[in-house]
Amino acid sequence: MSIISFELKKALSPLGIEYKEFGDLLLHLMHKSVICRDDSEVERKLYDQYLMCETYVKDYFEIVGIGVLHNKNFSSIRIFAPDADFPSKQEIADEKNNKLRMQLSKDEVAALIVCYLMYQQCSDDLKLEEFNAVIMREEFYAAHATYLSYEPRENETARKDVFKKLSQLKVIEYNSEFFDNSEYPIVIRPYVQDVILPETVKQYLDKKELNYEN
Repeated sequence: MSIISFELKKALSPLGIEYKEFGDLLLHLMHKSVICRDDSEVERKLYDQYLMCETYVKDYFEIVGIGVLHNKNFSSIRIFAPDADFPSKQEIADEKNNKLRMQLSKDEVAALIVCYLMYQQCSDDLKLEEFNAVIMREEFYAAHATYLSYEPRENETARKDVFKKLSQLKVIEYNSEFFDNSEYPIVIRPYVQDVILPETVKQYLDKKELNYEN
């Protein structure tokens, strides 16, 4: 047993966390990048374990430069790539350096920004119900043109991939029959605010205005 493993086991023991449980928590975050307590029994357990050993989780990820965002309001934990800027980070770089730093396609980035802006709009209009913003498909795609002057690909497979990615990030929820029935809405979750900085969104909007002027 290594010195680090020995010391970690000794530190975790008084907290009621097993060494393997700590490892499973880290693996889940590295694989999924996010835990939302209300989403499942598994994530409820992992989140509660995180609360018991939060300092050690942050210390572990800090070694490799991974950022940890704990949103207490929505009982969620999310990790970010090294050097990425994210909401509530103690030392935010200047606006020119704000980057998403996620493996996202152009369509996925556009959809993420649209979700953020539409969530903010619903929030401002006091239309939120249980913190979620509910919009229809037509509103979602129309917003791409309105906010970004961007036309996402019309290929159904490509659009499904975008929705799958945003769902994995826990930014949206949608019915499995969504693509077969336009009556099903898109539910934008508050976690969108944990994924992208307002300054980052502003940069994309500024680029749109610059391109328009030119």
